[in-house]
Amino acid sequence: PLTEAELLKAQQAYLDSVETAIKYQTGTITLSNNLAKLKIPAGFKYINPEQSNQVLTELWGNPPSEGIYGIILPEKMKITDENAYAFVVEWDEMGYVKDDDADEINYDDLLKDMKEDMESENEERKKEGYPAIQIVGWASKPFYDKKRKILHWAKELTFEGGSENTLNYNIRILGPKGVLVLNA
Repeated sequence: PLTEAELLKAQQAYLDSVETAIKYQTGTITLSNNLAKLKIPAGFKYINPEQSNQVLTELWGNPPSEGIYGIILPEKMKITDENAYAFVVEWDEMGYVKDDDADEINYDDLLKDMKEDMESENEERKKEGYPAIQIVGWASKPFYDKKRKILHWAKELTFEGGSENTLNYNIRILGPKGVLVLNA
């Protein structure tokens, strides 16, 4: 059997190998199928979709997901840092979204719908061996920037078996073919 020190050394060697394998990019990134161009700001770096999916599933323990177009994280942060945070870039090809009724949306009803959707998603998560997620409430109520066609919100979440709540910040950019989602 390995000693605790040997186990920690092996774990660190694995994390170092993961970090070394990541191919970070900066500058302007064109998402596949020319969906959008992302200008990665100074102080940040980007990881391509394939490696992002590996990070999300193998390193961070999330279920596999389609529609992941990359991860953006601070330049000085390692993806393997214990307190790493990142923006997961996703695309929802839902077509053109009209925003003429944006001022009339009842965000309390939206939260209620999200909680109900989460209940059905949790059944599938549990079957696949992942913990259930509960939406505690809005950490920041939705705000729609009509000029830029960007919707912002933040949810407070709790994971089954966890002792701390998590903040999930969502930015949705409405486009002519769908919605670009940045989820921190």
